[in-house]
Amino acid sequence: MVTLSKKERLEQIIIPTPFAVGDVNVYLLMGDAVSLVDVGPNTPEAWVALERGLAAHGLTPGDIDQILLTHHHIDHYGLASRIQEIKGARLYCHPLSEMFVRRDEEKLKRAVDYFEQLYLLHGVPERVASQAIGHKKLYDDFGSTAEIHGWLKGGEGLPGHEEWEIYHMPGHSQDHLCFYERDQKILLGGDHLIKHISSNAILEAPQADVERPKTLIQYRDSLKKCLRMDIEKVYSGHGEPIEEVSSLIENRLERQEQRADAILDLMQRGEKTAWEISIAMFGERLKEEMSLILSEVIGHLDLLLEQGRVQTIQRDQRLYYQG
Repeated sequence: MVTLSKKERLEQIIIPTPFAVGDVNVYLLMGDAVSLVDVGPNTPEAWVALERGLAAHGLTPGDIDQILLTHHHIDHYGLASRIQEIKGARLYCHPLSEMFVRRDEEKLKRAVDYFEQLYLLHGVPERVASQAIGHKKLYDDFGSTAEIHGWLKGGEGLPGHEEWEIYHMPGHSQDHLCFYERDQKILLGGDHLIKHISSNAILEAPQADVERPKTLIQYRDSLKKCLRMDIEKVYSGHGEPIEEVSSLIENRLERQEQRADAILDLMQRGEKTAWEISIAMFGERLKEEMSLILSEVIGHLDLLLEQGRVQTIQRDQRLYYQG
């Protein structure tokens, strides 16, 4: 797909997923090491597609030297352990990926408990709060425990591909990484920027005794960081490559402001919980996309709070927002 230098080549492999987002793109990066950037979910269909994609370039899963994760979401890391079982491929990721990749059950349970309390605080009825916590089951069904060999924190070069710079871009997830090749002005963007859909700044439980991450605010900061970089093409985790990078980012930032304005308009009719706002804006979609919608709404409420356009009132163990 892309010849980067005499020794470096980048190839895309499309992997099916059982999720609404559709296929995921993983990238074969061949240089001093043979690397896979992300691997797809742990399903039989994904494994067959990966084998076929590698075979098209004369390789097998046993030829993979290392796995480089953009983030911990299950459609990006699920097959890691199966690849490692063949020949011990090394895996590198951000430190915040650890509890997911190593399947730390104690930490995952604490995250589930945290979310249940968070959703109750934001007005989700008790009888449905547990339905919004679907991520643990996804990891149980489509993930596995993989071994980690080193950390990618941002500011350094990729192992085996030192001309690629690592950028920590939190927002879509706390551990999200992008890989940038300065000479070619290429970004391997994971889910940070996708052409056909807006990436959700997904709520995450804090992994230490700190304040909840304000994911949409983080995501906007990370998007603005990309605007300051000289990027001509983004190879995304889903969908087609992006060439009009700056205009897409500016459009996404503007649409986030418009969504915040729409939420603020709802509050002119009286104080509301995040759950009440979610019902008003998304209706029946809540049944299928509850956790994503709550991330969307709470994220925009965080933005309005930062801008000083709303205030909160806590009453009867519920958090209400008022414009």
